[in-house]
Amino acid sequence: MSSRLKQLAPWQTPVMLVLVLLLITFVAQLFGSASTQNTIVELLVLVVAVVALHLFIGLSGVYSFGHMAFAALGGYAAGLLSIPSTFKGVLLPQLPGWIASLDVSTPLGLLIGGAVATLFAAIVGPAVVKVSGATASIVTLAMLLIVRVVLGNADDFTGGYRSLTGIPLDLGVFGVLLAAAIVIVLAFALQRSRLGVRLVAAREDPAAARAAGIDVDRDRYLALLASAFVMGVAGGLYAHYLGAISPDTFYLQLAFLTIAMLVVGGVGTLSGAVLGAAAITIVTELLRKLEGGHDLLALHLDVPAGLAEVVLAALMLVVLIARPRGATGGRELRLARVRRRAPAIVSSTPDNPRPGR
Repeated sequence: MSSRLKQLAPWQTPVMLVLVLLLITFVAQLFGSASTQNTIVELLVLVVAVVALHLFIGLSGVYSFGHMAFAALGGYAAGLLSIPSTFKGVLLPQLPGWIASLDVSTPLGLLIGGAVATLFAAIVGPAVVKVSGATASIVTLAMLLIVRVVLGNADDFTGGYRSLTGIPLDLGVFGVLLAAAIVIVLAFALQRSRLGVRLVAAREDPAAARAAGIDVDRDRYLALLASAFVMGVAGGLYAHYLGAISPDTFYLQLAFLTIAMLVVGGVGTLSGAVLGAAAITIVTELLRKLEGGHDLLALHLDVPAGLAEVVLAALMLVVLIARPRGATGGRELRLARVRRRAPAIVSSTPDNPRPGR
C-alpha cells in the first residue's frame, strides 16, 4: 500500500493546479461581475496556451517565439468550421461549397484545429528541432510571420486581414475549466513519461544525452507535435472566446504575453506555466481597470494608458534578476512532506547508561 501511495504522490501536482483554477473560478462565479467571469474564461484559455509552450520550451529548453502560428491555424480552422452554414455563404461568398455546408460542433472543431496545427508542425518540425538558442528564436519567429501573411492573403478562406466574424460565443466557464484540467493532466503525464525524462536530460546537457544514445532531434520533434496540438486547441478556444479573429489576433502581442507568463512562473515546470498564466492575467486585468479610472474612497485614480505593459515588463525583469528560475523556483507545486524523526536508540552499556539512570 505504501508503494502505491509513493507512485501516486507526484500526481498531487496536477491535482493541486486544477484545484487552484477551480477555486479561482468558483470565487469569480460567486463574487465577480460579468466582466470578471469573462476574464476567468480568458485566464483558462491562456493557461492552455502556456501549458502548450511548456510542452516544448519547458521540456526541451528551445525557445520558440512562433508558437502563435499553431494557435492561429487552430483558431481559424476551429472558428471557420463552427460558423453556422447559413452564415458562411454570406461572410465568405468565395468559400468552397463543401466547407460552406459543414456544421461542426465546437468540441470537434477544437480537435480539428489541433490536428491542423499538428500537421503544420510535422512539416516545419525538422527545421525547428535542429536549431537552438538565438537561431531557434529567429526561425520560429519567421514561421509566425509566414503564417500571418498566408492567412492575411487567403481571402476566400479567412476573410483576409479583415476579421473573421460569426464564430459562436459558446464557451462556458466550466467547459473551458474542464479543457484546461485535461490539458494539465496530459501534460504532466508526458512530463513524467520516458519521453519527458529524455527531453529534460537533453535540455540540461545535450552532448551528454546524445552520448548516452538519446535521439535528441526525434524527441524534440515529438514534443513539438504534442505542443502544436495543444496550442491549436488553445487557438480554437481563443477564437470562440473572442467571436471574431484576424491574423493580428495571434501575433506578437499574444506571443510575447504567453512567453512572459511562462518565464515569470518558471520555465521547466508545469506549475510555473499554470501559476504564471493565472498571476499575469489577474495582475494585467487589474491594471487595465485602473487605466480606465477607479474611485478609491475620496480619491480618483486615473493611471496612464499602457501601464499594464510597463508593469509586466518590469515584473519580468525583477523575476529574472531575483529568481532566474521563475516564481516557482524550478519546483513543482506539492504539499509539504513532514518527516517524522525516529527516536534515537541508545544502547545501555556501563560507559553509556540509559537516560534517567
